Amino acid sequence: MKRVLLKSVVFLVFLLLFDGLFLLFDDPRQCPRSVLVSVAGVNIAYFSLLLALLLSPRKKGLKVLSGTLYLIWSIYFMFALIVGILFICWVQPTIFWPVLINAVLFSIFILVLIGSVLANDSTQKTLNIQFSQGNMIRKWADSVYEVRQIVIADAALSKAIERCYDDLKTCPLLSSEDVKDIESEITSAIMSLKDYAVDGDVKMVQNVALQIRSLVDKRNRKLRDQHIY
Repeated sequence: MKRVLLKSVVFLVFLLLFDGLFLLFDDPRQCPRSVLVSVAGVNIAYFSLLLALLLSPRKKGLKVLSGTLYLIWSIYFMFALIVGILFICWVQPTIFWPVLINAVLFSIFILVLIGSVLANDSTQKTLNIQFSQGNMIRKWADSVYEVRQIVIADAALSKAIERCYDDLKTCPLLSSEDVKDIESEITSAIMSLKDYAVDGDVKMVQNVALQIRSLVDKRNRKLRDQHIY
């Protein structure tokens, strides 16, 4: 709650300074309409930050994506502020130019913002898929590591499991629909590997470990042929 309050105060500081100075040196009831439009344009540009905040990614670890939207808003606000101050100092006989330039700047901002949001959504989906795939591969590797701890007394068997573990750890995170069946086979084989290790069936542990390595290699080759990685 305190952080929200602090951010709100910081957000309002500029408006208080900008609008306060304007009201201090000019009477809104007597100043030209073009000046009022220019002041309104600066205020609209500043409040557009709320739009960037609303559209920014909510998940942690996506600061780069959010930063893109803030950068777009910062550039838009900088130009709007320059235009606003220019037309406040250089009073126009009509509101035509202040309205036109502010409308063009706002339209460009909205178009670029929408394009960036769409690009961010695509990037976020890719990151989510990678995160999901990473979790799956970590679970594979952790399960095989547990098996290695069970058979660690047998040096040869432990070495075979370690090779299997290394293959899994170096698996590419990206995946495709064409290797889903292979990934299901790997998951099933790892579960079997653990069961055989608990039962002390050395022969089956060796066979299944080789099977897992073969499946992992098959998966990786298929992804490589598809230029996934």
